[in-house]
Amino acid sequence: MSKNNVNVRETLKNIPSVDEILAELPLYSIPLDFYKYHINNILSQIRKDILKGEIKSNIKKYCIQKIKDNNKNIS
Repeated sequence: MSKNNVNVRETLKNIPSVDEILAELPLYSIPLDFYKYHINNILSQIRKDILKGEIKSNIKKYCIQKIKDNNKNIS
């Protein structure tokens, strides 16, 4: 396995769980299932970006910030 593949795998492993992300968010009176669906969609796109080599470091911080930024649009 190449070093690049190892880095991609490690980056993917460091993506936070939906529960970890929810703990970081201010939750409004929107159903929790909606938040989970929204977060999973964003994480799916982040995984694609990682596989394309567009994101390489600080993945946990990146994920949480990306979701917080998107969360502003749904509150």
